[in-house]
Amino acid sequence: MIKPQRLERFSPLDTLSSDGLRLAAAAITERRLAPGDILFSKGEQDNLSFFLLDGVISLHSDATSRPLLINAGSDFALMPLSRLKPRRYTAIADTAAIVAAIDETLLDKLLANDRAGTYEVTEIAVEDPAWMFRLMNNPAYAKVPASNFAALFSHLQDINTNNGQVIVQQGEVSDYYYIIRQGRAQLWCSLGGDPPILIGMLLEGDAFGEESLITGEPMNATIVMMGDGLLMRLPRCDFDTLLKQALTDWMAA
Repeated sequence: MIKPQRLERFSPLDTLSSDGLRLAAAAITERRLAPGDILFSKGEQDNLSFFLLDGVISLHSDATSRPLLINAGSDFALMPLSRLKPRRYTAIADTAAIVAAIDETLLDKLLANDRAGTYEVTEIAVEDPAWMFRLMNNPAYAKVPASNFAALFSHLQDINTNNGQVIVQQGEVSDYYYIIRQGRAQLWCSLGGDPPILIGMLLEGDAFGEESLITGEPMNATIVMMGDGLLMRLPRCDFDTLLKQALTDWMAA
């Protein structure tokens, strides 16, 4: 992981608190470029911000124009490289270079949480920031306010599970919303009194129970853990406050 101290001069990372900067550092991936390597090409529409940590990058607008040279440590290097999308330049490493990359959606959420002063309630997330970022990047949570995310992490309960453990039974009304933090689970469904059949699999980052919580209807499948795992569980009252409206909108879309 890149040390937070290496990032504190870059904009807009320089506006983050120490906790926010630590989370950003955990979310950032490091790319090492050899001379001549292309970081991105003109016209690309990606969702990443790149920060030059070491080396020299040249930005080329076309074959006839003189490229713009960006040296690590210069004032120009303190801003994201060619931030506008679609990309207006092709970025090529002139020397061996190290670049930090972060998903812009995640960065926006970090900045919003930081402005709200909500990091003090995210101890669960700080222990495993990669899991937090997977959750924040799930399209189902796109409409969840940043402040709700902070409260969400403080209300989640961790549940250690064993191989073959039944988490919820088909026909029961769920009292919790579950997120798989570690492990996998199977979905078993019985129709018309027939023996249950395997209808699907849930992986890390997947969630279940929201439909029963929203509609009040019983679960339409039995959830069984495959191997040992770790679930995060949110009680109904907290689900109604923090997630119900956003997930209802997502299910209706």
